[in-house]
Amino acid sequence: MMLKYICLNQDNKLMEVFTVFLVVPLVTINAKFLGIVNRTRGGRCPRTFEERQARSELVNCSPVEKYHCLFDSEFELVEACSDYKQLPQGNYPRFNSYATGNPIDYDPCPDDRFQPWPVKSYEISECLSIKSSCSGEGQEICESGTDRRDRKCKCDYKAGYAMNGGVCCSPSELQDCFCYKKICGLNMELDEGYNCIEMCGILNANGSCSNQSEHVTISFRDTSTLRIKETNELEYIQYTAAYFIFIIVAIFSFFCFIGVWYILRRHMYIGRRRKYIYLLFFVLVLLGNCVFSIFIYLEKIHVDSEIALTALFVVPVIGCIFAMSMIFVYDIQKDRNIYNEEYEVKISELLNAAKHGDVVELRRIAHQKYVEMHDVDYDQRSALHLAACECKLEAVKYLLDHHFCSPGATDRWNRTALEDAKWHQTYDEKKIDYNEVISLLAKYKTKKTKTEHFREKCATEIIHAAKNGEIHTLRRLQQLGVDMDLSNSAGRTALHAAAVNGIENVVDFLIDECKVSPFVRWMQKRPVDYVPDDGNKINRLIRQKLRDYMDRLLEAASKSGEAPPDKQTQIVRLLNCASRGNIQRMKSFKDANYEMDLCDYDNRTALHIAVSDNQEHIVDFLLGECNLQNVARNMKDRWNNTPLSIAKEPGYEEVYKVFLKHCIVLVDTENDEYRTYELLDAGANGKIEVLKRLHNKKVNMNLRDYDGRTALHLAAAENQLEAVKFLVNEANVEKSIPDRENRRPFNEAKNEEIKTLLRASNTEHTNVTYVKPSKSSQTIFMVMDAASKGQLHNLKESFSYFPMDSCDYFKNTPLHVAASKAKLKDVKYLLNERKVSPFVRNSFWKTPIQLVEEKILYWQNKDVMAVENNVKLSKNASVDFLRKIKTSRTQDFKEVKNVLELAVQDAKEENVEEDESFKHASEQERIYMFLNKASKGDLKAIKRYLKTDEDLLRSSNYDRRTALHLAVAEGHYDLIEFIMGKIEEHQINKPDRWEITPAHEALKNGDGDIIELFKKNMKESEFMSSLLRSKERV
Repeated sequence: MMLKYICLNQDNKLMEVFTVFLVVPLVTINAKFLGIVNRTRGGRCPRTFEERQARSELVNCSPVEKYHCLFDSEFELVEACSDYKQLPQGNYPRFNSYATGNPIDYDPCPDDRFQPWPVKSYEISECLSIKSSCSGEGQEICESGTDRRDRKCKCDYKAGYAMNGGVCCSPSELQDCFCYKKICGLNMELDEGYNCIEMCGILNANGSCSNQSEHVTISFRDTSTLRIKETNELEYIQYTAAYFIFIIVAIFSFFCFIGVWYILRRHMYIGRRRKYIYLLFFVLVLLGNCVFSIFIYLEKIHVDSEIALTALFVVPVIGCIFAMSMIFVYDIQKDRNIYNEEYEVKISELLNAAKHGDVVELRRIAHQKYVEMHDVDYDQRSALHLAACECKLEAVKYLLDHHFCSPGATDRWNRTALEDAKWHQTYDEKKIDYNEVISLLAKYKTKKTKTEHFREKCATEIIHAAKNGEIHTLRRLQQLGVDMDLSNSAGRTALHAAAVNGIENVVDFLIDECKVSPFVRWMQKRPVDYVPDDGNKINRLIRQKLRDYMDRLLEAASKSGEAPPDKQTQIVRLLNCASRGNIQRMKSFKDANYEMDLCDYDNRTALHIAVSDNQEHIVDFLLGECNLQNVARNMKDRWNNTPLSIAKEPGYEEVYKVFLKHCIVLVDTENDEYRTYELLDAGANGKIEVLKRLHNKKVNMNLRDYDGRTALHLAAAENQLEAVKFLVNEANVEKSIPDRENRRPFNEAKNEEIKTLLRASNTEHTNVTYVKPSKSSQTIFMVMDAASKGQLHNLKESFSYFPMDSCDYFKNTPLHVAASKAKLKDVKYLLNERKVSPFVRNSFWKTPIQLVEEKILYWQNKDVMAVENNVKLSKNASVDFLRKIKTSRTQDFKEVKNVLELAVQDAKEENVEEDESFKHASEQERIYMFLNKASKGDLKAIKRYLKTDEDLLRSSNYDRRTALHLAVAEGHYDLIEFIMGKIEEHQINKPDRWEITPAHEALKNGDGDIIELFKKNMKESEFMSSLLRSKERV
């Protein structure tokens, strides 16, 4: 009708232009058709959410919000799978069979129904509410209602009915909407307001009532003239009101445009939801045009065609241009109701602004209302922490005056902003005066608290859904873009909650669809560690799935293809992935040329975070493939901590082992099981790259195992020519080192070329170049010296990471030295705190107890000789004093012996705990570590290792030697007895690389007690056969 009116006042050419600019943009707004249509079954639509969900899955319509059940053009129920529409009030959805776009349409409610609130098209099939019939006693219709409102009923006052609380009411809104019989007095009746009045005598032409004594003097002509005049005045009022309404709408739209532009331009405000930016303008523009068009159609206003064309064309064009500029020029944010990477970047911006004391930026972020001002990062650090640390007084005042941050909130290390400021005042090298900041914070006397922030709320929702198996909630959150790896302040994730409660389908969803990280630690444990070990089939399956998933992530190649973003985003991604242990993303960042050593506002790098969160595989990647050894040693955070210094603290043993592997120059020892195994394994298997890497990192390439075997021994024995060449020509290893059986690498060689390389070493008199003692050799000398003086327990901090089962060239351990010197405190320290084995033997086959027994015998003999030979001394000294001198050292050694015997007895008991660090070693690493402990007779460690892997007793190393071989070779009777009690008889006498069996070892050593053990546990014929073979070898 609007176009029709304008065409009456303008030429056709102008109307064609107007139609192109106004109509075309509206016609092209169509939804995308996404689904198919099927006839419903059963004659009704699903009524509950569960029914809709089940039906949508049955017809393969996902997500459930696309499933529709509604009437078509022929008023038959059909099913449709398509994007939903938001229906305004008073409408219900209809299926448009002839639509070219989205077939979901809507029509006004029929006369007998109404829809009071807006709904989505998939929520209803027809208008929900039925209009009241007003058919009760004495009721009649007052207002017919609309498609949005119910009918209103009134009472038949002429029949004497009335109601309470008004003239009309709606039964759906007021329960007391009913009529009752009202009795008035004599000659009284009810009026329209249900009041009792006198009965009317004469009814005038205008509907008023008069008494009989009054006379009507107005003629019919006068009455008609009065009515025409009243009608003209009413039309004039309506015309003027409509014109002013249009003017007000136009002015309002104009000021809305100016106001929003000013806010965006002046305060850099970023809207919360993209749709609000442009929908606001289109709604206002269309509303003004619709009102104007309706008044023109109803001929309530009369304006020139030029004015109409200008209003209808210029205003929409300006609105469209401005809306498009908002979308493409300004930064539009997503809905803040979800927590994702974008939200974390904003938190990083907030904390950076607080660090630099930028109050203008803090005010801008506060005006955005996107992030909460008390939000924290991965270390639980708030903006107040950063402002206090940097002594930014104005920023601290702003945050406190506006109550944005709680002064009692604590970070990861349980420090408040006040405690942080005091620390910096004491230790900060900048020597800034923090007194004003400290005084300001001290005014707020609050207890230490963990403030609940937006991250915590979102994490709680995800964890609660996973705990209760609400997979539809998790799927909804994932589709919204929520970070499904989110953890609460304690480190708990949805995967932890699902694993500990044994909810398999949630675990599958999080692993397969959400790709969450299984390495996040909650109370130092990963999700796989929380799966109950109760024999339940589902729990076993979940545990296996998690382990397989972890293995796949560790072995998977990176998936890179993105260009590196800005540094702020790089920092957030790197530090988040380091905290969560997401190794696959970390690899992709490296391939995408991210700066792997970037640091945040606290000067903490990804390596700092990975160490702090015990993500040993991330540390391994950063130190190994990213070569961040310099960062590990020199990069200090705000509190002067380097990654290495953090790794040396209690609780980070697994991470520190990674530092031992990669940062050789940073540690105090070379005698590390992992590196020794890695070197020997590389020699046995010809891993040239590993050998080169170890050599470049200054590893001692002559490291030996428990049998005295070096990498060169194994490379020669396994015919690894290239490995032998590298070790001899480039690493310059010693070629004449003998093993336990005095075999040199030349004796192991089978290849003529290898023999040629090693021929010069086939004697004991090979010229050897003097090599300066390594740092570990110097350390063992210092440890031995401290143990001999009884000072080792006082120097525990200096040697906290040095392996105390290390030995000198006589195979004496610190325990041997301390015991032989009767240093009781050092002996207790080594046994109780450092868990040193009391069974280990030196080169003379002496255990610490045997050394002590020899010392006791020596001092007892010395006492006897003193009594016999010092007669003269006895005449001049009291007997008590002499007895004290004679027995003082004997008593000291007896006390040491008692402590050692208790340690031996404790090792023989069965109540040992599983070794947590041993679980994470590979199969071959476990075998090496197990045999190393067997060679030292460490019965307690052997039992701990067997708690993790019982097959270790039957496993053999690269020389096919078993734990029994090593225990017999070193003469550990208790360990031999334990092993024989655990394995089958046919596994006792397994031969090694040189066809030597444990029985051969026993006969060669000539230890009668051990030989008797073999006789007892082996068939006599088999033992005699071993005896004959042993004599033949001799």
